[in-house]
Amino acid sequence: MLKTKYFSCYLLNLGFRIAPSLITTNADSAMNFYRMNDEDCIIKPIRTGLISDEENEEAIIFTNKVNLDKNSAQRVAGCPTFFQKHIKKQGDIRVTVVGDKVFAAFIHSQDSDDSKVDWRISQNGLKHSICTLPVDVSAKCINLLKKTKFKFWRN
Repeated sequence: MLKTKYFSCYLLNLGFRIAPSLITTNADSAMNFYRMNDEDCIIKPIRTGLISDEENEEAIIFTNKVNLDKNSAQRVAGCPTFFQKHIKKQGDIRVTVVGDKVFAAFIHSQDSDDSKVDWRISQNGLKHSICTLPVDVSAKCINLLKKTKFKFWRN
């Protein structure tokens, strides 16, 4: 359950804020969402970005900015597609929760052009720093762990 993007709906119920999102196979819905979000959206894999072909050649699909027009929007009919409003950011934060302990790392993703949308794309080593989450966010992370009955969790 935690590996799927629709898990975001569960996060909303726990008080986390997430960017406006849409999963659809409908071209009109995709175009409407794109326009409603100032034509500034990203597209993400729904579960995992790891794919393979018949010869077991593997590749990874990363989060990318998307440019939709009437023709390209038709391609969403082929499979559920996950759109999200692109949020300008200072960097990325990765969180690990173990019991009632919260550990957070700030990834300086905006320092490199290739990692501005998805830090995992970077071919360069990105700087990481220890960061402290706001108390209310840490509490929500601990609550998430308790609700899922896991011993630890990371995003």
